[in-house]
Amino acid sequence: MDDEQKAVASQIAQELNEPNVPLMNQVVRVYGIETAKALLAQTLEAEQEGGLMTRAGDRRRTPGGVFFWLARQQATTPEQKKVFKQWFSRWKGSEGAPPPVDTGPKLPLFVWETRQEVYESLATEKGTILAVKISVIGRPYHWEKRADVVIARFQQRHKLPLGLPKGVPQPPAEPTEYVVFIAAKQWRELEGPLTTNPETGIVAEGVVSFDPELPGIAVFATKATLKQPKKRDADGQAGQSGAPTSSGFGARAPGTNARPGVPQARPAPRTAPSSPPPAPPPATPEELREARQRLAELRTAEDESRAALDEIKALPASEQVGLSQALQALQQAKRAREQLEQRFPELKRL
Repeated sequence: MDDEQKAVASQIAQELNEPNVPLMNQVVRVYGIETAKALLAQTLEAEQEGGLMTRAGDRRRTPGGVFFWLARQQATTPEQKKVFKQWFSRWKGSEGAPPPVDTGPKLPLFVWETRQEVYESLATEKGTILAVKISVIGRPYHWEKRADVVIARFQQRHKLPLGLPKGVPQPPAEPTEYVVFIAAKQWRELEGPLTTNPETGIVAEGVVSFDPELPGIAVFATKATLKQPKKRDADGQAGQSGAPTSSGFGARAPGTNARPGVPQARPAPRTAPSSPPPAPPPATPEELREARQRLAELRTAEDESRAALDEIKALPASEQVGLSQALQALQQAKRAREQLEQRFPELKRL
């Protein structure tokens, strides 16, 4: 690092009142003087417009923090991307680490059981919501038809713990009740596939309101479409060409093992076992109905956990909060699904 770079780094650190001069030196050295000055101009402009909040949203970034954040966002070369990763791993826990930012009096942690007190304290001045939209993905097992509308009822039970950001409480374990109102004209396109294919679901998008008669959430669908089964190839890999398979809602027909379009190998001869294990008692229709509903919930939980896991993995390593929780939630949902499919073989995917 030459003298001119040191001078520019010192000048920027002084103007932003940034104590972490060594990191500033690294940025100026790797990014270059012109880019560093451009980052300074962007920082000052952001500060004039009110600054930037931290990722957690609990405080405003310092001017130096805004500068470093902008530098990280604009990193394009491998060397630039390594600056912050190497720096924070080097300075973590060291005596020369930048001093912590004073955020004022320490706030208490949120306790779920005390939420009613929080709700009451917020009741005097409520914010205004411009719009709330919801997308319900599931499969109805029963519905009521009227001349103008069809009503279906659903239940959602979260598979805890969910991979939520640090500090956000886990939702209650109790299920949430939903009713969805779908226009009769849109329902006519859904009823046939829902009746004939147990692997078909629906996607209902619309507005929501609390209905004390449930009690639960009422969804007034503006659009309702089919959620078709995914595809599997001959090796059973999802997402490839081949026969349709489960989308996470229903079950294949009992005793059906063949996949359409896939040649079946001739079974090898085998001798009958001397004492075959007793077959489990057949499931009752009520047990099957509940099992299908639970299986749909578990597969939805798997999809949600995978999406959360992918979102967290896409973040920088220093910001991957909740990674272990998301992975644990995925493993638990998968294990519970496999156990349920073992108990009810007719629910396994094709």
